[in-house]
Amino acid sequence: MLLYLLLIFAAAIVLSVITRSKNQKQMKVDRNNLQTGNLNDRQVMNIYRKLESYQDSQFYAMIAYGIFYKQYFKDAAENYSLFKDEMHKRDLFKTYLL
Repeated sequence: MLLYLLLIFAAAIVLSVITRSKNQKQMKVDRNNLQTGNLNDRQVMNIYRKLESYQDSQFYAMIAYGIFYKQYFKDAAENYSLFKDEMHKRDLFKTYLL
């Protein structure tokens, strides 16, 4: 019985590490693409919409980062402010609110 619990715990940790690294990498790619200018207006709005929706969601944080979910809030806040500034810079809020 104890062995099964240890295996489940180990599997949860491994899965958390995998999902966190995948989602953290995607946030980094989005940030780098924004800074190099590789994103068009539609892509910026879509990423901003996603960040706005999931920024404070503890459920999404648990799904995306597993047991490291508290780190998600820090990463999401950084990306959210970066994309919000870009939305202001490109004056996309008029289009976004329609």
